[in-house]
Amino acid sequence: MKPVGILAFVNIVLAAITHHCHNDPVSCIELAIHTVDSTFCREFINTVDCTHIHSGGGSHADRTQPVCGTDGVSYPHHCEFARERCRVILQTNNNVNGQQVFKLDIAHDGICNLVTVAPIPNCANNSCLDPSLSGPAVQQCLQILKLSCTTGPAVCGTDGKTYAHDCDLAKAHCLNVNLTKAYDGTCGVSTQQTSQTTQASTNAASTSSSSAPTTPPPPTTSTLPPTTTMSVTDILVTVFCQNVDSISCNTGFNVICGSDGTYYPNECELSKESCKQKGLHIMPDASSCTVPSG
Repeated sequence: MKPVGILAFVNIVLAAITHHCHNDPVSCIELAIHTVDSTFCREFINTVDCTHIHSGGGSHADRTQPVCGTDGVSYPHHCEFARERCRVILQTNNNVNGQQVFKLDIAHDGICNLVTVAPIPNCANNSCLDPSLSGPAVQQCLQILKLSCTTGPAVCGTDGKTYAHDCDLAKAHCLNVNLTKAYDGTCGVSTQQTSQTTQASTNAASTSSSSAPTTPPPPTTSTLPPTTTMSVTDILVTVFCQNVDSISCNTGFNVICGSDGTYYPNECELSKESCKQKGLHIMPDASSCTVPSG
């Protein structure tokens, strides 16, 4: 049997890795999360398309959730983390005498430093609120702070912290009006976007017959584009109205006149009704309201 040359053997190994990652990308991702092999990582980056893998859902839902890396960066799912981990392995300036200096691993599942705000059931004399709050926001905040927020899409605050959802961000804003939403999604989530030029050059390098594959240039890294869909005022209204059925206005009587000509026992009840009647507000002159007959 004719001996196999080193280059031919390397090409056989690369072909096997490529075949494996094409046919079973999920297990390939798991290998990339634990491997220290640069040859495997090179082919993983060239072969696996994270967008394609995670766009269709499937039975690996636990692998499509965010993870926190030991670099303090949140990654949207295991595949993007695996790509970054391999990129770190392939960095020539991260190797001394063939030994990797800095390693990237998963610190824990979920987003790094996710902020939640515990309910505040009693805010006597509005003492817990930011004194700069005024108008309908005061009553909305008093009720929002009592809520046990449910799950929802994470949002990034202007303080650089990731909040579990709009409800927790709204609570934090009630305590500090200077805090607003920076954008939807987690703060600093990393995604890998490899250019066609880089892909072409690395593919060419890995299939060259004249020399062994070389380390590809690192893929271009960019963060998710920041988008803000609602102002903080809109967020307060939305969170309040989404939970209106669980809000009990036990703030006593302080009768006010609404712009719909109806008296309300207090501002809280008017705020609840405004979820149905957009634009409902307090009238400064109560003469426009009538006392119900009977």
